[in-house]
Amino acid sequence: MLKVSQDGQVTPYATGLRSPAGFGINAQGDIFYTENQGDWVGSGRMTHLELGDFAGNPAGLRWSSEKGSPVSLKVNDIDDTRNLSLYEYQNELKGVKAPSIWFPHTLMGISTSDINFFSKEMGPFEGQMMVGDQGHSKIMRVFQEKVNGVYQGVCFPFREGFASGILRIINNPENDAVYVGQTSRGWGSTGQSSFALERLSWTGKMPFEIKTIKVHPEGFSLEFTQPIDAASAQSLSSYQITDFTYSYHHFYGSDVQNKERRNITEISLSEDGMNVLLKLDQFRKGYIYEIKASGVLNKLSQPLLHDFGYYTLNEIPIGTSNLGKDPSSSTKAKRISLKRITEQPETGFNPIDITLEIGTAPGLKFDQSNLTVVAGSSVKLTFNNTDDMPHNFVLVAKNKADEVGIAATKLGLDGAALGFVPEIDAVITHTNLLAPHEIESIYFTAPEVPGAYPFLCTFPGHYLTMRGVLTVTAKSVL
Repeated sequence: MLKVSQDGQVTPYATGLRSPAGFGINAQGDIFYTENQGDWVGSGRMTHLELGDFAGNPAGLRWSSEKGSPVSLKVNDIDDTRNLSLYEYQNELKGVKAPSIWFPHTLMGISTSDINFFSKEMGPFEGQMMVGDQGHSKIMRVFQEKVNGVYQGVCFPFREGFASGILRIINNPENDAVYVGQTSRGWGSTGQSSFALERLSWTGKMPFEIKTIKVHPEGFSLEFTQPIDAASAQSLSSYQITDFTYSYHHFYGSDVQNKERRNITEISLSEDGMNVLLKLDQFRKGYIYEIKASGVLNKLSQPLLHDFGYYTLNEIPIGTSNLGKDPSSSTKAKRISLKRITEQPETGFNPIDITLEIGTAPGLKFDQSNLTVVAGSSVKLTFNNTDDMPHNFVLVAKNKADEVGIAATKLGLDGAALGFVPEIDAVITHTNLLAPHEIESIYFTAPEVPGAYPFLCTFPGHYLTMRGVLTVTAKSVL
């Protein structure tokens, strides 16, 4: 990042940026930028940049020895063999800056883009941030607070279903709407248009949302946009809190690390019914907290429009002795599914009646949208993921594509261990979640009832466009 004066003088400001796509300055004059997952970047993120900061990608350190550089770190100072998080690295090496907000990959977005701010004319979120996502064609909402002089905060879902990949968000002159500039730019996006320009404005109807989440010395305080039902708000079953982190390394992205479920020890409801305090068993600084409030209802017994957020905890307010513990080691869960048969069964299946092959096409699509089998036939299907992002193949019951896709999205942090395939009756068969250029074959018996059976990719955000139909025809009668 460079600072350019009005007379054209260029001054180095900060480095360690990988592929920045968004830039914003808040009312206090503080600078933030957004970043995409990649090498040295475990997931999408937003970072508060100050003079001399190193945001994590060592490529920018090749210039740190130049005259006038405010950064003193060198490339050789960065060693990723110790399996630390970026937050832990920040505590060991002066100049490293951990993000103020993490956007968990696939759970919130995949290609973080522009930053803008809510005006008072844009509903109940004045001063909060809008952050776009190119791959998921959505806008996320961010609330930040400063704790012990350090920015941190929470990201929420906001609006999705835009026509193309979001790249820019700007205010209109009256500040009562924003214009959203979009492009797929060859990357592909859930919005299928090559490009688009759309206007987003507030309808004037108050949504039932979690307005803010703030850290408290003993937990988190949730503020709502409408008064909440006391019984649902004070029930432990209404909430679920899980924390996790990402590895800081030169590899592309990072799996979720050290995931643990947190115990809620006490729930307190404010007199006006607008706030809930959730006290926890412990904190872990430098971790991301998935905070779900799926059971909370308003006074009309209506659920939240969006019932979860991800809080990045860098600092804990003064006054707590609950300072957490060292991260525990993590292990990957191995999924066993009776609906995913990868070896030809020895009985009740032979011989194979039909072999199908399907791959991927650019723009979040399968390379075939129609497959045909005979009712009750034995099928071998090979899925070849030729794309540059993960995909799966999931065959579902008639008219159940949206139900399964939505259920996969709601898996949250449990989704990766399940291959983003929900364990519901509507799923007939499926492959594993395949990394780019992986191939897998599955064996299944076609449904006995003729008709159109949808297949789709249930990786978050993909189910809206990555679909096809398996047509089951009636058996011939001799």
